[in-house]
Amino acid sequence: MSDDETVKSESKPNLKRIITLDFIRGCAIIGVLGFHMLSVVYDVEARFDLGIENLPVAYIILVAILGFLGSLYPAFVLISAIGNTISMDRRWKKYVLKAETPEKRKIASSKILKTQIFRGLFLIIADKFIEIFLNGVLTYVIATETGDRIVVKMLSELYHSQILSLLGWGVLSTSIVYFLCNRKNESKKFTMITLGIICIAFIALTPIVLMIFENIPGLAGKPNYTLEERTFWVNLLYVFLSPIANGWYPMFPGVSIFFLGMIIGIEFSEGNFSKKFLNKIIYISLVYFVVGILWYFIFEDDRYTNDMLIPTAGSLLGLVIMIYFIEIRGKGTSFARKTVFFRRFGNLSLTIWALQWTMMIYLRIVHLIFYGTSSFINGPIFNAEMSGNVTWGLFFGMIPIWFLLLWGWEHANYKGSLEWLFARIVSKDSSKVDLKFALHNVESVIPEEKAQKFYGPWELVGIFFLLLIYMIGSLSVLLKLI
Repeated sequence: MSDDETVKSESKPNLKRIITLDFIRGCAIIGVLGFHMLSVVYDVEARFDLGIENLPVAYIILVAILGFLGSLYPAFVLISAIGNTISMDRRWKKYVLKAETPEKRKIASSKILKTQIFRGLFLIIADKFIEIFLNGVLTYVIATETGDRIVVKMLSELYHSQILSLLGWGVLSTSIVYFLCNRKNESKKFTMITLGIICIAFIALTPIVLMIFENIPGLAGKPNYTLEERTFWVNLLYVFLSPIANGWYPMFPGVSIFFLGMIIGIEFSEGNFSKKFLNKIIYISLVYFVVGILWYFIFEDDRYTNDMLIPTAGSLLGLVIMIYFIEIRGKGTSFARKTVFFRRFGNLSLTIWALQWTMMIYLRIVHLIFYGTSSFINGPIFNAEMSGNVTWGLFFGMIPIWFLLLWGWEHANYKGSLEWLFARIVSKDSSKVDLKFALHNVESVIPEEKAQKFYGPWELVGIFFLLLIYMIGSLSVLLKLI
């Protein structure tokens, strides 16, 4: 959501938005909640060890979907990058290009860059604060019976790059490139090529960066949880080095997704939803899929194949399919009214991400109800001993609780959320910050009367067949069938 879109003015018309992005963002964060609950209560590895011939059909389908989308972070980063770029590009056109004098243009452009830098730093700092103090202390104090886990969590997060941190680095790096290209009045083609080259560079350099990191004692993989084995200055250095290629969501190759999202965001910001551009996204998704498969065979490393390359391919193709059926076909505005439930989650996606591990409190309450006063940390829920049906039950029990929380929070205009806090800081008139407005007062950037049909029946069959190939390929890599 852009800064100017969060500030309510008198008799403000409905916001023109890409409804697809809001919907996907909501679905992605719901999926993240489910994915991480799965990692806590369900022993996925044990099911893999049974062999595919012994897996239930429902589980194979679930694994295919999760394998296809990875940990859902590529979709989340991609949508965040597109939204951030649309916001920044529109502000640039509104305040910089329409400035009356060169001096005013310089002031306006510098202000936009400063806002973007602040946004990036805000996410990076918020990531550390949230993971160390909120999830590391608050959650585990309430949800477990041991203080050792708190110490381990706090120390480990000093060296782990979580999703908010990756988004922060993505905002910083792409904004600087965008600023430099536009400040020098470079053509759109030059800017797009530059973004594409940097995107490819982040992917291509990843093996080299990983090789370098593997030769740095105590830094490769997950750094030691104790600080005693290294000097203070080495530990401090590792805190700054870790986001580059270490932890859960490192810059290499993660930031490449943000540069890719920026390319798409610039086109969407200009209203380019043409068949030609959508086809380009399909071709790019195919490249990501092929590179992912080759990466798996050449480097014998499925971590970035499963977590980044193939899921990015799936996210891109899924984006095209949804953009076509929702926006291009003129269904966006009506679709927005029917999907408030999902978009409500997307409206507060960063805050939900930050608070997601409070699910441990929910799990402990469930454990207390069904298992009495036995130790939660040694109980079946915390130790991934739940069946598939129980896991689904826990998930569908948690989502309504989140819905009620968000619905109630909406009536307070989401005060205290990360989105509200950031908008309040950067807005000129903080008293008019209105996050609720973008949930109920929206319409698609493509009205119904301008609906088009780009693809014929056989073309759609081909697109969905490609989607099936992606799913089969990701499942094969995930289960090591190839």
